[in-house]
Order: sequence, then structure tokens, then C-alpha cells
Amino acid sequence: MWKKIKSCGGSTSGLQTHLRTAHQINLLKRSVINVDSESCPSSCNKSTTAAMSQPKIKNISSYFKNESEDLHVVLFNMTVFDGLPFSIFITSIELRKSLMARNFDVPKSANTIRNIVLTYGEHIREEMVKELSVLKLQGKFSLTFDEWTSVKNRRYLNLNLHIQNKFWNLGLLRIHGTFPAESCVDLITTTLEKFKLSFN
Repeated sequence: MWKKIKSCGGSTSGLQTHLRTAHQINLLKRSVINVDSESCPSSCNKSTTAAMSQPKIKNISSYFKNESEDLHVVLFNMTVFDGLPFSIFITSIELRKSLMARNFDVPKSANTIRNIVLTYGEHIREEMVKELSVLKLQGKFSLTFDEWTSVKNRRYLNLNLHIQNKFWNLGLLRIHGTFPAESCVDLITTTLEKFKLSFN
């Protein structure tokens, strides 16, 4: 007998429950692999989980380059990754003291700090363009994107570029007003052009 299983609100719990109860399929259970005793040392169990063969889950920070601690890198990390506003470097005495203790000449203007961060962001974009220009000659990329709404009800499109075992985030693209498929394609096309890429 056929059944229609609905996924309400994007949740797949009902589908997983149906698979487990009606078909004895458990997608959440780790599969078990057998290890040959000749290729496994005596300290190794013959029965181990597939998770041991899986690559270790990385922290988000592991995807970013570990560059020297110059002032522009530190300001970029603190504003982009930690979400600190530009003005905090001017108003917070303790923050300024901590940066100056590391021998940084901290600017006294929020606009100057903003320009430093944006300039370094353009440097990162240029490095990405160089890397992608070489890789696009070797094959095609995959593109994934997802719409996201902030707590302030601002809408964004998150755009990612993929090849095997590596990906690049092309940024959060601000969405204004209605956003039909045509506008989505135009926004993605414009963004790809900034990285010298296209759908072709």
C-alpha cells in the first residue's frame, strides 16, 4: 500500500521515523566495517565504525589562512569573524590598550579602520581570483546557494563555489525587495563576474 509522507516546515524527522519503523532503515546509525586482521595491528579492534575512516570534522577557522599577525589581519579577523563593529576600536579603552600592548599603532578613526578592513578584503578577493583562474582551466565548478534572513529581517543569499575536497564562499549577497528566479540569476551572475567566472 502506497503512503504519502509529507515534510512539514523542512523537517525530515517524520521521513526518518517512517524508514526506521516501516522499512527497518536507520539513516542515523553508523555503519560497521570489518577490518582484516592481517592489515590491522593487535591493538586494533576487528570491528570498528565507519566514522574512524571519515575525515576529522574541521572547525570553521581551519578554512582560513594562518597569516602573520599584522594589524590589518587582526582588524579583519576581529570585525569579520568576531563581528566587532568598527567603532568599538575607538570607544573601548581596554581593547585599544590590548592592541597597543602588541605594538600595534591603532588608528583613532572608525573610517580608517573600515578602510583597512575593506582593503584587506579586496586583497583576499584578488588572491581568490588568481587561484580560481588557474583551476577553471582544469575543469568546472559546482555552485550552491541558500537564502538566509537575519534577526533584523534582512535577507541575504549565501553563495558557495565547490570543487572536490575544497570550497570557496563568495559572500553574503544582500537581497532587496521581491526576489524571483530572474533576479536570483542576475545577482549570482554579477557576483561571478567579480571573480572572473560565468555560467559558461
